[in-house]
Amino acid sequence: MARKKSLKAWKRELGQLVTAENWQKLIERASKCIDEWPDEAVGFARHGLAKNKFGQHEEAIEDCDKEIELEPENATAYVIHGDAKYGLGQYGEAIKDFNMAIELKPNDALAYKYRGYAKRKLERYEEAIKDFDKAIEI
Repeated sequence: MARKKSLKAWKRELGQLVTAENWQKLIERASKCIDEWPDEAVGFARHGLAKNKFGQHEEAIEDCDKEIELEPENATAYVIHGDAKYGLGQYGEAIKDFNMAIELKPNDALAYKYRGYAKRKLERYEEAIKDFDKAIEI
């Protein structure tokens, strides 16, 4: 039986693919990571991020659901989950995810920015402006 790659090595490789914005290769490699480490969140996190970048929002949500199950305190998982829901036009549900991300990580500028976008779609303009201002402040 082949020895599986260390989790640390996977995190490094997948992180490099995110930095390079090589989403197709990230999907392939994250799938392999999930095969080797099905009880670790990193593969699901990176797979969901890449799927979301390709507009495959339902699949991204599934990956984020698993990531959140494995790491419920990971604010970034909620941001990606919310962004995928936003992509499906589920703005109210997206706001709930962004709220959770902000609760877990109060200085998450991206969560504020994305929540502002969702509020804008719901024509909650004053609230959206406050979120955008907070994102800039952070």
